[in-house]
Amino acid sequence: NLLMQKTILVTGGSGFIGTKLTQALLDKGYAVVIADLGKPRIKHNNLSFIKLDVSQDTLPSAYDGKIQGI
Repeated sequence: NLLMQKTILVTGGSGFIGTKLTQALLDKGYAVVIADLGKPRIKHNNLSFIKLDVSQDTLPSAYDGKIQGI
């Protein structure tokens, strides 16, 4: 299943809307990386978290080429 191979970055994924979006993506089989200052409200095997201020910080280079847009 190609969908399981896709990883989606959700900025602000720990908030109310971000949590709903993250859960919907996980339910569809995506792997999700949340970049936010607060920890995610949900736990899942395909969910990763990066503590990041997207207004000032950049995504760590370990994620280069691994994130797809939707």
